[in-house]
Amino acid sequence: MSGDKFRVTHPQYDAAVYVWRQVRDFVSGPAQVKRQNTLYLPMPAAMTNIKPAPDQATEQQVRPAKEIGGFVPSTSRDTQSRINEEVPWYYPVNLAYESYLRRARVPDITAFALRGLLGIATRKKPTIELPKNLAHLENNATPDGFSLIEMFAFIVGQLLQTGRIGLGLNVTEDNKFIFNLYSADSGINWKERTEAGVRKIEFAVLQEDMDDPDNTNPFERKTKAKYLVLTTDKDGMFKADIYHQDQAGEDPIDTKEPKIHNKRTKEIPFVFVGSIDNTPDVDESPLQGVADIAQHAYMMNADLRNAEFMTCNPMLTMIGVEQDEAPVAMGSNTVLFTNNDQAKIDYTKTDTSGLDHCLKHTNDLLAEAAAFGATLLGGRKASAESAETTRIHQSIGGATLQSAVLSAGSAIRHLLELAQRWGGGTGEVIFEPSTEFANVQLSSTEMTALMSTFLQGGMSLETLIENWRRAGLLQEGDTVEDELDRIGQALNNPEDEDLSDATNDDDEEEEVADPDEDAVQ
Repeated sequence: MSGDKFRVTHPQYDAAVYVWRQVRDFVSGPAQVKRQNTLYLPMPAAMTNIKPAPDQATEQQVRPAKEIGGFVPSTSRDTQSRINEEVPWYYPVNLAYESYLRRARVPDITAFALRGLLGIATRKKPTIELPKNLAHLENNATPDGFSLIEMFAFIVGQLLQTGRIGLGLNVTEDNKFIFNLYSADSGINWKERTEAGVRKIEFAVLQEDMDDPDNTNPFERKTKAKYLVLTTDKDGMFKADIYHQDQAGEDPIDTKEPKIHNKRTKEIPFVFVGSIDNTPDVDESPLQGVADIAQHAYMMNADLRNAEFMTCNPMLTMIGVEQDEAPVAMGSNTVLFTNNDQAKIDYTKTDTSGLDHCLKHTNDLLAEAAAFGATLLGGRKASAESAETTRIHQSIGGATLQSAVLSAGSAIRHLLELAQRWGGGTGEVIFEPSTEFANVQLSSTEMTALMSTFLQGGMSLETLIENWRRAGLLQEGDTVEDELDRIGQALNNPEDEDLSDATNDDDEEEEVADPDEDAVQ
């Protein structure tokens, strides 16, 4: 590849860019969403007809600090102007829209859903066993110092947001393997080939930011794009060609041929990790539905708040009042005088019937988001929801989260095994994330039914305890056998010999028998 060809983006990449941005912005929170102004909150048609004042002709123009009582506040004009620019609702080209933007509330449900899913996914640590030559990766897996478990959690978090992340294997100067992470929008292009019925990457183009070498100010951050083209040479060995933004010429600036103990590899050590599978095809974002609902609730809330503002501030109308008699200000401390006894001065009557409609629609959207979140998180069922519906919601959420966790685990394991082969090490490589998510929830009625079935001989004690374990009612890490041992010990020791002694001693603190132990007896 040469010239500008490495800058070409894949059609699937182009189609997914907006979704990635939308989900990330809504995960980042209200301030980030509002900074995108009309991208997520369209300007009402009436506001588009408002012409900006002369000093607001361009969006880039900065509003000066306001003078109060004939003096400028202690904050300098430049600093105050910068503060004005940094507020999320800054939109000087149209102050009516700026107020509209400022009053709107962004529901922070997307970040909540992400936190909940990550909490479930990382509740139990993956099982890890690494040979000696890869043991360092368990605590130092990335250049940022992520441990292998932290890297796994980060990958799952990215998969839930964008449905995609790049994971590469590299070799350090001291002959050690290390992982590199690439965001979804870094992998701008790729091509596959089929080899012996297996889909393999023929090339992948990754775009990164690097420090601008022409920047002479060490206190200013300037970056330029760098492109890594992962491919193979004419001998079929892996190489990485490096191109820079605005470079002269068509040849790569540099070419890396990673070696471990002077040994190269034929396999491209890179995986596109997806929320469904680990092929280069772009998978869907599990949180896209939540982010989309959040955006619509945001737009509806903006209309509701704007309508409330307009109806709570009705227009003053005057008929038969001379212009020089009209007030220049309104309020409870303003007195209106007129010499015309036929004049009419009144506030327009407002119609608030539309507010209920806006509020209902907003609540419907939030309820839809809650249902979607319950699907992803395996949350508790609503009172009117059947047990079967709850199980369907839980199974769908578990499948979505489970596929992301399994994809992340598979990608990490694949590259660990490649590192083992490449480095010539011996020993087994194990990286198995837990998929025992706490999405099985038992109501008191279901618990009573299970116990009744056991007492009537409809299920074994082992099956009953396994249901408790899946519902998270056993101690962390305990198995069915551990609980059976405890029950056996309790049955073999029905009384605590020390208890009778303690009750006969008036000087010692009274002890109370364990009610659970009595229940077992």
